[in-house]
Amino acid sequence: MPDALPSIAGSLCNDLRPTDKANANRFAAWSLFTAVVYVAGTYLLIKNLLGTGAPAVAFALACNLPALGAVSAYRRFLAEAEERVRQIHLEGLGYGMAAGVIFSMGWRLLELAGAPRLDVSDGVVVTMLAWALGQVLARRKYS
Repeated sequence: MPDALPSIAGSLCNDLRPTDKANANRFAAWSLFTAVVYVAGTYLLIKNLLGTGAPAVAFALACNLPALGAVSAYRRFLAEAEERVRQIHLEGLGYGMAAGVIFSMGWRLLELAGAPRLDVSDGVVVTMLAWALGQVLARRKYS
């Protein structure tokens, strides 16, 4: 499956080893699959096509299972990557974690001050964008 995707890893680091590219593409494939499952699950639950109660709760929990595959693939990518690539990605994770925590906690205070209420997934988007930006900045630093 990863070979069917364009080299997503190449867009960030064109000089990755073949093993790193394969691992990055495996992570990207799992991430894409996870996103599709979440979108489909959200649609089915919003439309109440699964009913309510235990079946809906079990389905909602099952929608998280592909994310475990993505986490496992990313852990493998980091474990097998060369040191420079690992450092770039770990710095990206640091940016993402910091931005996500600051945004989530800060926005809660802004809500109490009258700002519009946001969905919990808005913090996830901020985290992921900061993670990607952190990788770009770290790549520039180490290139």
